[in-house]
Amino acid sequence: MGGTFLYLHGTGAASPEADRTRIERHLRDDLGIGDAHVVCPPWGAEVGPPDLDILPALPVSYADARRSGVEEGRGLPEAAADFHAASLAAVGADPALPAALPPGLEAVGLRILTDVLARHRLSLTNGVVDFLRNVLFFLRESDRVRAYVDEAIDEARGGHRGGPFVVAGHSLGGVIALESLTARPVDIDLLVTAGSQAPLLWLMGVMPGVGAEAPARHPFAPWLNVLNPRDPLAFRAAEVFAWAEAPPEDETIEEPRDLLAAHTGYLDEPELYRIIGRRLGIVR
Repeated sequence: MGGTFLYLHGTGAASPEADRTRIERHLRDDLGIGDAHVVCPPWGAEVGPPDLDILPALPVSYADARRSGVEEGRGLPEAAADFHAASLAAVGADPALPAALPPGLEAVGLRILTDVLARHRLSLTNGVVDFLRNVLFFLRESDRVRAYVDEAIDEARGGHRGGPFVVAGHSLGGVIALESLTARPVDIDLLVTAGSQAPLLWLMGVMPGVGAEAPARHPFAPWLNVLNPRDPLAFRAAEVFAWAEAPPEDETIEEPRDLLAAHTGYLDEPELYRIIGRRLGIVR
């Protein structure tokens, strides 16, 4: 069947080769498409914001810790493990036991949580800032980012040799894909957003490229919006954009269930590809 699948990454670092390999594997294993042309434009590396060191804005103790060679964990996973261990220790339980936290934790929980967040503040703040700086950069430089995406879509369409043409975006990548295709509609079969903040940003009035004021600003269609209910950064689109001539369709996936993976795991979830396949009428 072939086809073309263009994927726009979210706020994390671009990994074009890794993303292409993962997508090709799922298209082959879950949809039976072994000869799809997969394109993963690294918009973040090409036209995204520069790296940012937030250390000068944090309390002096964090700078002292870095100079002393103290390395923090990678962020939320380490902070969660630290909180679990500290909570058990505070009430005299064995941190090695997988049992639920014993009664009495509520009295000390907030203090423990504050201590853990303070210990991991640098890595946690870096994670939050990395997300926000990409979102704010796109809202400020949307024309520049869209121009890059438009060129990538045109190049992929130039090499298209039949079969479905899908443009998909994860998280902020979905926002960018929606804005680009709405501002300059092109002949593709489906727009897919996964774990996207587009509905929330539109409600906040910060998506000028999409609006109910003029027919030209109706969101691109057909649009499929996929969300994991456990993903705090994913939002429903069908009701928010119900005013559109062709409103988007919402679909949900139930895995992964872990807090971090619920947002980052869309690309590796087989059900995502099966939903896309059903929407395109692909039958193995």
